[in-house]
Amino acid sequence: MFRTLPVRRLTTCFLALFSLVTLGCGEKGPELATVYGKVTQDGNPLPNVIVFFNPTNGGRPSTATTETDGSFVLYHTSGRKGVEFGEHEVFIDAKDDSEGGLSGAPKTYPIPRDKSKVSVAEGSHEVNFDLVSPTSKKK
Repeated sequence: MFRTLPVRRLTTCFLALFSLVTLGCGEKGPELATVYGKVTQDGNPLPNVIVFFNPTNGGRPSTATTETDGSFVLYHTSGRKGVEFGEHEVFIDAKDDSEGGLSGAPKTYPIPRDKSKVSVAEGSHEVNFDLVSPTSKKK
């Protein structure tokens, strides 16, 4: 009986120490802001395209794939939801056909000049993109 008591105490101490150490280990990386929105083309939802926010300061990019209604939520490359603070260049690209993307879609969609760069600060941000197809542009 006396031999099992030190083993139990040692096990209990180890589990308590392990719990304290892992409790302090949170997600590592930069602070992120939530960025979400909708991508439309000529007023219609644009599904299954990639939205890409690339920080101009050299940080890590964030990406999302639009849903059937054109909505998206950006995720940091670390797998965490969000975007690094600062200015970002924005790209919207078609997915490859092999990944279930749009057949015959342009590789990169032209983004309106006022939305080609987005500044992100702390908090939550809605950023919508209403793209205009080349065939519907006024001559």
